[in-house]
This record gives sequence, C-alpha cells and structure tokens, in this order.
Amino acid sequence: MTDRERRAIEEVKSKNDLQQDSVVRIYGNVLFLDGVLTTINYKNTPQDAEWQENYYYESFNDRQFFFVAQDLAEFVSRHPRLRKAGLFERALEFTGISGIIALIITIVISFLVIFETVHGNTQLSVPEILANALTTILGFYFGKATQPQASST
Repeated sequence: MTDRERRAIEEVKSKNDLQQDSVVRIYGNVLFLDGVLTTINYKNTPQDAEWQENYYYESFNDRQFFFVAQDLAEFVSRHPRLRKAGLFERALEFTGISGIIALIITIVISFLVIFETVHGNTQLSVPEILANALTTILGFYFGKATQPQASST
C-alpha cells in the first residue's frame, strides 16, 4: 500500500467518522487530470450489505476529498486546463474551420486593397474570385445568423 493510499483511507475514516470495526478498501487508482484519483469503498460495519464510495484526489500541490461523484464532477468542471489554448485553437473552437477560412479571405482582400492604396494605384483590382468568395461568405454568415432555430419536437 502506497503513502497516497494510506492518506486516502485516513481521510475516509476521519470524514465519515468510521468506527474501529469499519471495513475500508481501495477500489482503484487512476491517473486523473494532473494527479491520481483514488476510489475508496467502505462499510460502517462488516455486516452492512451496501458498500459506500468516496473519492480522494492528490496531485503535486493539491489534495481533495469527495463524498459523492457529483462533488468530483464539480471539481473537474472548475479545474484549469493543463495547457492554455493558443489564438488559433480558440478561434477554431469559436467559429469552426469555415470561420477560419472566412477570416483568411477577408484578411487577403483587405491586404490587397490597402497595398494598392498605399502604392497610389487609383484603380483597385481585387481578383474577382476573391470578391465573389467574400460575398458568399458574408451572405452565409448573415443568413445563418438570422435563420430561426429549428425545433427538435
């Protein structure tokens, strides 16, 4: 038995006010987030038919005890992500790949317009295919934004 498992059993005994004749066992250990989650089963007395279950999480700088799985789920929902998402990952999560493509086309057209304006070209010539693509993308997004949500019933 590891030190972590001993700490987990002691937490279960102290948090549940278990008596000397209580039965406590380690049900399992799994790597979880940035530490180890230990599942502990116990019976108040050996004659009890039902096993009760608690959870003990330990990482390098954190120790948490959970009476029920719902408490564990709340902890997981508040746990910071192990790595921060970059600008591209956040944009992809927010708009999807079609949004990234729309952004690229918009940036290219803007660059072409600014470049030709800076160089004194009074006749702006954005390639027709890019202008058509931008128009289609804008129409798609504005059409999608104004379309009512379909009912699932």
